[in-house]
Amino acid sequence: MRPPVLSRRRLAVVAIICVWSMVVQARAHTASAQPAAEWLPPVPGPVVRPFVQPIALYAAGHRGVDFAAGSGTQVRAANDGTVSFAGDVAGSLHVVVAHDGGIRTSYSFLASADVRTGDDVRRGQVIGTAGGSGEGHEPGVLHFGVRVGDRYIDPLLLFRPRDLTQIVRLVPAEELAAAEHPDPFEERRALQEWIESQFQGCAVCGASDWVADHAAAALGAGIGLLEDAGDAGLSWAPVVADALDTTLRVVLDAADEAKRAALSTPAGRMLQDFVTAGASFLGWFARECDAHAPPANGEGGSGNAMLAVGGLDSHRERGDESSFDLAAGALGYDESDRHWFSYRKGSEDYTKQDTYGDLRRKARMLGAQLRRAAREEPGRRFDLIGHSQGGVVIALFLATVYRGHEADYPPIDHVVTFASPLKGTPLATTGDRVASNPVGRAVMEGLGASDLPVPDPLATSIRQLAEGSDVIRDIDEADLPERIDFTSIAGVEDAEVPAGSTRLDGTRQQSVDVGDPLSSHGSITTHPRALMAARAVLEDRRLPCTSFGENVKGSIGSALLAQVERVGAQLVPG
Repeated sequence: MRPPVLSRRRLAVVAIICVWSMVVQARAHTASAQPAAEWLPPVPGPVVRPFVQPIALYAAGHRGVDFAAGSGTQVRAANDGTVSFAGDVAGSLHVVVAHDGGIRTSYSFLASADVRTGDDVRRGQVIGTAGGSGEGHEPGVLHFGVRVGDRYIDPLLLFRPRDLTQIVRLVPAEELAAAEHPDPFEERRALQEWIESQFQGCAVCGASDWVADHAAAALGAGIGLLEDAGDAGLSWAPVVADALDTTLRVVLDAADEAKRAALSTPAGRMLQDFVTAGASFLGWFARECDAHAPPANGEGGSGNAMLAVGGLDSHRERGDESSFDLAAGALGYDESDRHWFSYRKGSEDYTKQDTYGDLRRKARMLGAQLRRAAREEPGRRFDLIGHSQGGVVIALFLATVYRGHEADYPPIDHVVTFASPLKGTPLATTGDRVASNPVGRAVMEGLGASDLPVPDPLATSIRQLAEGSDVIRDIDEADLPERIDFTSIAGVEDAEVPAGSTRLDGTRQQSVDVGDPLSSHGSITTHPRALMAARAVLEDRRLPCTSFGENVKGSIGSALLAQVERVGAQLVPG
């Protein structure tokens, strides 16, 4: 089946519809919401699967959190409210409670329900027992979801000391009005749609017809963007479409092991790029963003301390105040709040050469330096800021060092990475492939020994940044620790790390235009557009709106750039 392709005319119609939608939704509404301290977790168990905001309309996501809850565990209402739905949907039992302020909480995959639609419930009242199962959820967990209007938010926000009215205020009045008087039939329909969306992993990894249809739609959108990219794109699109459609069918029909193998091939990586590009494009029309986000001007901020991790070739010589050019003051960090990671153990100073070492060791060093910074500022909460390779060090630290040992470290509120190849970078993939050939390796060794201003292509850290490396796989397969807001910010024309390489399940992602492709990678940490997004993250607000042009460049442009950079790897024999 040929995936549907969006022509210029169809794209224009979609754009007009969505512009009208944005105009309708422009009316803001301020509503009251219970203070965060009043909310109660529905079961006492820990979170075993976090909230994952989809990067786009059809991308993978987990719209809620799963608490560990053995069969028979009592499930309690998170706050006072009215049961807006209690019953069976798609063979599993659910309860939804409507609260003041347009907030609704859902308790899914129950073994039993002790309430009925229309019942008033009090905070802490038992509404049922855990032990059921459903799509993507086996017995042993309770799925807990939160909607404001019709929009899913991270349920853990309810239990944080922050003002929920900041979230409620950004939801259109029509949604909140409907949520105040929910229709049980609409609740059932919404739950059905949510259950259908709970496929795991990447956008092309599910096996259901629903996933196949939506992956094909996203692929079609990606091919449609390629057709509109000029004469070269128009001539290339049919060849790409046929090849990727065949690959998509193979992936969707394959068993798990064969699926992973197919996605690791050049065609599989291209497929993921184009599906993600199309999904990102389609998701732009359904985005929830702040059209009036304030600039990063030194005001506001998180009020936390900061530990910043530089990238490859960063350095800090004796007397330097920082290790890379980050506009920390614009983000609201006073000089006394700033800590800078050192790639050299036992010293605050380091050289470019120190950044070429094993990233696993650097992740452990980050943990030690974070504990030392906490001793210098006891009681402080921390934000982690990373540029390029520095973001990979942070993600690896969270995945392999911090997770499961959270009590050994100070509280971490936010992680912001700038142009970080969290999925690996195509340039490193190409270099790794070339180095596997004797002739190619000799060339690489010559580059490493030369005086040219380029990193050593055989350096340990660079090879660990290749797509599919052990380091990247560890990051990709690990669930991010709960209660950390992780956001990846990318440049839409970054020639070193394409925007698609910065996306990671469980994170928010923002692609912004930061200018010249040859300089955007280094300048992103001081660019006003990127810093505006970072400020929004640090203040727990919605990300700023991006333009249609930024979306196109960050989706299909990023996919094409990644393919160009992988050409060398595809031409060199293994």
